[in-house]
Parts: sequence; structure tokens; C-alpha cells
Amino acid sequence: MNEENLQADLNLSAEIKLYYDLFVPESAAGNSPLLIAVHGYGAHKRYMMREARLVAPKNFVIASVQGPHQHFRQTDDGYRIGFGWLTDHKAEESVALHHKFLLDLIDKLALENLIDRQRIFLYGFSQSCALNFRFAFTHPQIPKAVIGVSGGIPGDL
Repeated sequence: MNEENLQADLNLSAEIKLYYDLFVPESAAGNSPLLIAVHGYGAHKRYMMREARLVAPKNFVIASVQGPHQHFRQTDDGYRIGFGWLTDHKAEESVALHHKFLLDLIDKLALENLIDRQRIFLYGFSQSCALNFRFAFTHPQIPKAVIGVSGGIPGDL
């Protein structure tokens, strides 16, 4: 086989849909703080919304975002779908997608006059802690605080 003519790792870009759930309190007045809840590996946006609503003050708008990488997880009675944020292959692309998701979401909610851009808080569990800290170090002007549960700061930061 002649390897001279092989072109490797070519790519095309494709649009994907990124999903989130949104809780807007009745008291929201266009200047509400925003808590962005980011689930851990194998979980989903509904789980993280439940957790976020337990910890967020009553006046917070909450957006619970879902990782783009789905997989099956075995349960006692079969399987369920879980989601993750990172892949081993070209992990930097997964990180960039997470950052773009959060930036686009913040822009959308601000344009809809739901949130105050000066009061953005990130709440992550496990795998997403590293992503949220990366986001905060890359965009230090955006989050007012980062809450990490059962996760840590990536070793390369």
C-alpha cells in the first residue's frame, strides 16, 4: 500500500444542537443573576436542574446545560442514556464547544432581557468542574463565581 497519497485527519464542520433547560422565577425582572448548571459524566440536564434549584437563591434564573456526547449506561433494570462533555480524541475541541455553548447561552439570555451579565455563576459537578474552571480562566471577566462539587482544577492550569 502506498502511504504517500494518504491524507489523514481531514475534517468537515457540522452543526449540532445543544440542549438546555431553563428555569425563570416569577420574580425575574430582566436583571436576574444566572446560575449555569453543568452536569457530570453520565448524567443529564434534568438531574443538574434539580440540584441547582436546591442550592440557588430564589431570584436566580437557572440554565441547566447538557453535554453533547451521549452514551448508554447500564442500570439495574436495563440501560439509560447518559451524557458527557469530553472525548479523549481531540479533547480541546470538546473544551471549545463547552465554552461556545456557555457564551452563546449567556448572549441569548441577555438579549432576551432575562439576566444581568455582571452576575453569572457556574455550578459544576465532577467532570464539568474542570470545564467550568477552564472557562473561568479563559474568560475571567464573565463568571462572578465558580462552584465545583466533587471535581477539581485541571492539572495543566
